[in-house]
This record gives sequence, structure tokens and C-alpha cells, in this order.
Amino acid sequence: MNVQLEGDDIPTEPIRVWLYGDGFASIDAELAMSAFGPGALQTIARKLLAVGYDPEQELDVHRGGNRLNRIRLRDAAHQEGEDF
Repeated sequence: MNVQLEGDDIPTEPIRVWLYGDGFASIDAELAMSAFGPGALQTIARKLLAVGYDPEQELDVHRGGNRLNRIRLRDAAHQEGEDF
């Protein structure tokens, strides 16, 4: 049985993540979330999952005004090493 919940057909916009320098990341103002240190993107992704965001939610990763990548939340949460 294929059940569709109310709102499942509404597309979600990617969450924009901004990388600054060597280890600081923040999310758009309405979410008011940031992380500092190695793996800052991974830290933000894990925080979003912890508060209930869909693992399939996409993140647009930006640095210096340029989009670097689009990655799923679950993939960013498991990414090891440096942020792009």
C-alpha cells in the first residue's frame, strides 16, 4: 500500500550552508545554526538530523558567493575530513 501524507507533494528548497575560512559554517538566518572547527559542515548536518530534518533534504554548500556543491543531508552527516 502506497500512502502519501499531506505535504509530501510540496517540493522543499535546498538549505543553503555558507562556509567561511578554515572551519566555520552557518545556515540561512531563519534556521540560525552554525558550527566551528574541522568538519563544520558535518556538524551542521548532524544537528539538522537531530532536530528531525529529512535525511534526503538537500544542502547547497557555498563559499565566497559561489555554490560549491549540492549534497544530501545524510551524506553530509557521514562525510569525513575537510569541508569541500
